[in-house]
Amino acid sequence: MLMDKVSTYLVQLSPYAIKELEVIRDILTEILAYTQKSFHSRDIEAAKHIEPLEQVVDDMIDIMRSNHLSRLREGKCDITTGTTFLDILSNVELISDVCSNIGFATIARVLEDANEAHSYAATLHKGEDSWYNEQYEKERETYLTKLQKINI
Repeated sequence: MLMDKVSTYLVQLSPYAIKELEVIRDILTEILAYTQKSFHSRDIEAAKHIEPLEQVVDDMIDIMRSNHLSRLREGKCDITTGTTFLDILSNVELISDVCSNIGFATIARVLEDANEAHSYAATLHKGEDSWYNEQYEKERETYLTKLQKINI
């Protein structure tokens, strides 16, 4: 159903919205690749790449929602296509959250200790893992720079 809406309204989305969706598509493609590799190969290193990217997706979605509201106020888009745009963002956020869960589940499965995977997640979110912090900053810089180049 959502894809029907996208097909119907894609040409009506503002050029800015389309460019933003292209950037978020790129990061989502990267997350999905790491998720598939981690799940199918029980690859902890691939699984560890998912969470920093997922956090960047959350940051991007906040920015894209704000940009959307600015475009709406300025009359650069309308309510109907704007709703579709927001639906897409909500679905992207859900997909990246599911990928994050798969990554953590993969880590738990390989380590055979769900508590250790949970404690790993808590360590990340407290900012206590330097590798995660570096990856997050690197990916954030990469993808937010791409978003910033798109004029709202």
